[in-house]
Parts: sequence; structure tokens; C-alpha cells
Amino acid sequence: MQFIKQITLIASLAFPAAALAHGGGEHLMGTVKTVDEKGLTVETKEKKEVKVVFDDKTKFEKDGAASSAKELSAGTRVVVHTTKKQDVNKPVAVLVKFGSKGVEHTKHAEHEHHAARSVALSVTDQGFTPDHVKVRQGEPVDIVITRKTDKTCATAINIPDYGIKRDLPLNEAVTVSLTPKKSGEIKYSCGMGRDGDAWRRPLRGVAPMGPRGGPTRRSTLHLMASALGPWLRAALLVVLLAGGAKGWAAPADAAKPSEQPTDPVLKGLIDESLAALPELARARATAKAERERVSQVGALPDPMLQLGVQNDGFTSWQVGKMETSWYSVMASQTFPWPGKLRLRSEVAEFAASQADQSTARLRLSTEADVRRAYLSLLLARDHLALLDRLEAISQKSVTAARTRYEAGTGAQSDLLRAQLELTRIKQRRWTIEVQVDTAQQALNRLRGHPLDEPIEPPVHLADLSLPALPDEAAALQDALDRSPELAAARLGVTEGERSLSLARKSYLPDFTVSAGVMPRGGDFPPMWLVSVGGTLPVFAGSKQSRAVVESEARVAAGASNVQALEQVLRLRARQRVTALRATLETIRLYRDGLLVQSEATAESTRAQYEVGKVTFASVLEANAGFIADEDGFLQVLTQAQVLAIDAAEVSLTPPQAQGAAMGAVAVPGTAAIDLSTPSSGLGSTVPNSAAGTSASMSSM
Repeated sequence: MQFIKQITLIASLAFPAAALAHGGGEHLMGTVKTVDEKGLTVETKEKKEVKVVFDDKTKFEKDGAASSAKELSAGTRVVVHTTKKQDVNKPVAVLVKFGSKGVEHTKHAEHEHHAARSVALSVTDQGFTPDHVKVRQGEPVDIVITRKTDKTCATAINIPDYGIKRDLPLNEAVTVSLTPKKSGEIKYSCGMGRDGDAWRRPLRGVAPMGPRGGPTRRSTLHLMASALGPWLRAALLVVLLAGGAKGWAAPADAAKPSEQPTDPVLKGLIDESLAALPELARARATAKAERERVSQVGALPDPMLQLGVQNDGFTSWQVGKMETSWYSVMASQTFPWPGKLRLRSEVAEFAASQADQSTARLRLSTEADVRRAYLSLLLARDHLALLDRLEAISQKSVTAARTRYEAGTGAQSDLLRAQLELTRIKQRRWTIEVQVDTAQQALNRLRGHPLDEPIEPPVHLADLSLPALPDEAAALQDALDRSPELAAARLGVTEGERSLSLARKSYLPDFTVSAGVMPRGGDFPPMWLVSVGGTLPVFAGSKQSRAVVESEARVAAGASNVQALEQVLRLRARQRVTALRATLETIRLYRDGLLVQSEATAESTRAQYEVGKVTFASVLEANAGFIADEDGFLQVLTQAQVLAIDAAEVSLTPPQAQGAAMGAVAVPGTAAIDLSTPSSGLGSTVPNSAAGTSASMSSM
């Protein structure tokens, strides 16, 4: 791994810096040869002509101020930031910089450009990724942001401290250039952010380092290599290959949580279940329905059109004959007080985001249920193999008892007890074969296959790699970062704050503007009418005021819910780490001696019985101890895997004690049916978090 990192670093030193810019685009510097409204041709310092096209997103800067392509002319020195698009076979200009102060100004712009560091960010359904980038104070940086999903409120980025607000079109790279002014954190928000909004958070995107901090060794190397000529880069490459790379190697990546073992059969089961489970389809449809509400609640009320007639008397038609008789055409539109529609949209947006978290919870629980059911199948099959061993041992005991009985040195009761053990094994086999069928049925139900379709795992429990013991602090943070319940609870608090702001605006009136025309016919001129009306909060004491108090109480309840969830998540993560530490130590004890000693004891006791040194009861006791130890080993192997599954699921239920003896296996697989119904576990070793999930999700 270290060798691979060195080679990667060497490749980055030898590779031209321009290829790393703007997600595959280039920075072009040179002189304009030709220019029109569609694009320009740049002659670079190497006398190479490059054609660049414009689109509706291209921006122009002249002497640092906004400009246009009309001010460009042949001979102008330019710096062009470009990107690549799939439907365009030429570079597309993102930003064109030029000046009116001669060559020196443009050279200064080129120098600034060379100093700028390019950082690529993506907007996914998890937010901005990567979520933390370090740069130096005073170091120019180009942040290239590409939004890759519609399932986010981050359709724009707002950095108020630098006066930057840019839209983020889907699947288009947007460049934001800034120079960090001071050390500390830069705050940013999505397009919905407002001053004072709780949605705004400290930047987890750019964290400037202090003047003394300096870039990391890897960054220093990258900047140094960018400034080197090709021959010097090649020389440095030779030095590194000769052994110098050891001192320049990038720091090792931080330890990541160990991945759960996944064989091809299990991977297929998980993929099929995530794609076919109707409960997941229901959750996705519900989330989509919530998302469709956002634009509805943020729209103006429908206007009203009224058609009417006013006629004097009932006996004759007077329109056109009397000036007080007319037709009327009236239109009216209600306008909520400024800010109400925005707040309603934001409340609906956060409700939709909570529905997304419900879907995320169901995905986690579905995969966990598949893994538990698969573990149940492996355990049941290994129990059958263990029964085969027990049957072989019991058959040896029957042979020894019969030999001694026929020789007159043993009692008939010994032979009968040995035969009784064989009959009991047959009884256990039927029970465990039912468990195999039950586990297969659960897996087939989850993936939408016929319930009786056989599933053949290619592995045994002992073949699975053991979970690594995580760092306790890292496990706690992982649980807090990935818990859908906690994310939904935090969204609920923000939703409550928006609802509170909306409730406070309910004192302010909504206005209705009406306009109409009344033709009177005949020689009478038409009349017209314009009116403005508004609501009066005359019942504020029992209506608007109560709504404010209600919203304040919900915000307080949501904050308490977040606090409670954080406490439970920390507790469960700590419990799982403690339980896994004990389980791994138990597995070590089994492997290092207990299983070998137990088997040796059973063999020795049976040999001693054959020569008449011990009773048959001792043989049965030794056999039972050996099988119990083998079964216990299978149980703790299962327990270790279950703890890893619980951690990946971010389960809210406490880890349970190790499982009972062979045959006490129940199968999960029903958790995805209804989040309010917990699924059963693998004996007592496979708890399901669905109960805890529904409890906390329903309180949001």
C-alpha cells in the first residue's frame, strides 16, 4: 500500500499541472487571434492555437470588473478558465480574464492564476463532498462545484463573508474564486440560507490555515512540481524511484471502519432486496410526494374570476336602459405578506428532507435484515455440519458400548443411552432443517423471489473475516454522522424554527387586490372598480398567539429529541465497542485452546471408557461439552458479525448477550414490512433496530 501511495505521488509530480484543473479542463494563457460571439482562438506561449467556445454561462472580466465578449479584440492578452462538456467537442470557457492596462496587467493576472489552487467539490444527496478542505491564508483558491443530484436544497452556494452567491445548475461545473482573508472557518450556506438562519453552518468545505500553518507536505510537493520544468520533474522522478520517495511519502490514510464481509451470493441478495422490496418503493414514493409539495405551498393562491349582472327590478331587462343596471367582470388575487410563501416552502422542504431520511433508514435496515437472515442461514447450515460431527462421535460411542456389552464388561444401559443420543440427534436435525428453510424464505421474501427457492451460500461462519475493533471516539462520531434518526431530528428542529417564524408572521395581514369593469350598455359609459382588502387579526389571542406558543413548544420538543437521540447513539456505539472487544477476546480463547482441549478431552474419555477406566456417563458428558464448545464458537462468531451489522445500520437497540445453544435460532426479515414492528433475531444474538428506529422516527 505504501508503494502504491509513492507511485501515486510520483505520478502527480510528473503529470502536467494543467490536466488537474477544473475537473479535466485547462487554463489557457496567451493572445487572442480571432474572436466572435460564439468563441475565440487563443495563441499560447508555445505558439499553439486553441479554439474555445462560449456558452450562456461564460463570464468575462476586464481589469477585475464584469465585462463581455464585445470588448475583446485580436491581440488582447487573456487568461481563459475552461471546462469540458460531454455534448461539446471543444473546451468551453467558464471565465475569460483580460485587461486594458497593457501586457503587464495581463501578466499579473496570469501570475495570480498560477498561484490559485483548484479544489473540486460535488453536491450529492449527502451534501457538499469532500466536506473539509484546507488552504493557506492569502492563498487564492478556485472552488469548482458540480451539483450531481436534484435531491438537495443546495441548488446555489452563498458565501456572505465574500459577497459570493452563485447558482449551481445540475451537472455543470461552476467556479468560485476567492482568497481567504484570515485564518479560521469560512461560513457558507445553500441557496436557501438567510442571515441568522439555522440552516447556515460553519464551512466544512474550506478552512484556511494560519500564516504559520503552511500547506501539508503533499501540497508543498505538488506546488513545487507544478513550478518545475519538464526535465527537472523527470530528474526528481528518477531520484524518487531511486529511494528518495520514502521521505516524501504522503501520510497514510486514517483508519476506516472495517467493511462487512460480502460474498457474491450475499451481495446479490442485498442488491435484489434494495431494488425489489415494496416497502422501499413505498418510502421513495412518499419522499417524492413530499418533495412535490414544496412548490405547491410556495405558490400564490389561485386568482378568482367573477362574472355577474346587476338588473333593476324583476319584470324587465334594464341593462342599457337604466344606468344602475350592468354586466360585471371581476378578478381578484390574494397576496400573502412578504416572506410567508418563502417560509412555507422551507417548512415543506425540510419535511421532504425528513422523508428522505426515512428512506435512508429503511435502506440501512433492509440491508441489515438481509445480512442477519444470511447469518441465520449460515449458522443453521453450520449447525447441521456440527450435528454430523456429533452423530459420528455418538456412533463411535454406540460401537464402544456395544463392544463392551457383548464382551460382558459393559452394561446394557450404556448401549441404550448411546442409541438414545442418536435418536435425539435426528430430532435436532429436523428442527435445524426447518430453520434453514425459514432463513431462505425470509431472504426470498426480502428480494421478491419464490419463498421455496434454494439459496446456497459459498462460505461458512468461520470463513468470514472478523470485524476490526474500531476506535471508540471514531465509532461514536460515525454513529452521530450517519444516523438517519438524528439527521431527521435535526431537520425537525430547523423545520420547527421556520414554522415558528411563519407563526409570528401570521399576525401580519394577507392582501386581496380586486379589479373589475361593468359595461352598462346603451349610451351609458362603462364603470370600473379597483379595491384592496386585508385580513384583520381580531382573534389573535386564541389563534395567532396560540400558534406561536405551539411552534415554540415544538421547537423545544425537537431540541430535546435531538439531545436524547445523541445520548442514545453514543451509548449504543460505546456498548457495541465494549461488546465487540469482549466477543473478539472470546473468539481468541476458543481458537487458541478451548476447541482443541475440548475435542482432546472427548477423545481421551472415550478411549478410557473402551478400556474400562471411566463410566459411560463420563463419555456422554465429554461429548456434550465438546459439542457445546463448538456451538458456542459458532455463536460468538455470529455475535461479532451481528455487532458489525448493528454498527453499519446505526442501530438504536442495545447489543444483546451471546446466543443460546444450538437450535435456538429465529430469523429476521420482517423489519422492512413496518418500521413499528421489530423483527426477531438470530437466537438472542441478532437484535433488530427497527423498534428503536420507529420509536425515534415517529417522534419527529
